[in-house]
Amino acid sequence: FTLTYPNPAALLPSLQALHHVRCVMGTLTLGLEHDLAKPPDWLDSQYEKHVAHVKANVPPERLLVFNVKEGWAPLCTFLGKPVPDVPFPHANDSKFLQHMTLVMQVATYAWLPSLALLAFFCRRLCCSAWTSQAKQKQKPQ
Repeated sequence: FTLTYPNPAALLPSLQALHHVRCVMGTLTLGLEHDLAKPPDWLDSQYEKHVAHVKANVPPERLLVFNVKEGWAPLCTFLGKPVPDVPFPHANDSKFLQHMTLVMQVATYAWLPSLALLAFFCRRLCCSAWTSQAKQKQKPQ
């Protein structure tokens, strides 16, 4: 089971054009394939192609293939700097990313019911005010 996010940009034609421009820019600057109807593994294959391109074109002494799970040592060795005494930062760990995914889902899906509820209460408030005014006009004085 997966949730798909509605794309608000798809509602506005001008923003759809920006998506197209972004795809073209990725094609031109990163050598990505231009494919608006992307298969599920499209991003993985584009990433692997980009990594291969970088490895083929950057001299080995100027290239560090680095995994953040390795910590400070390979990075500091590559840069010729001492390893700091502080722990390596892990700001975007999987727990944080799961939390942010939940926040994005709530933000994406909660606004519509909230808007409907607000419209309901506004209508009810307006109708009750109109009804009470109408009743006051009907009372004999």
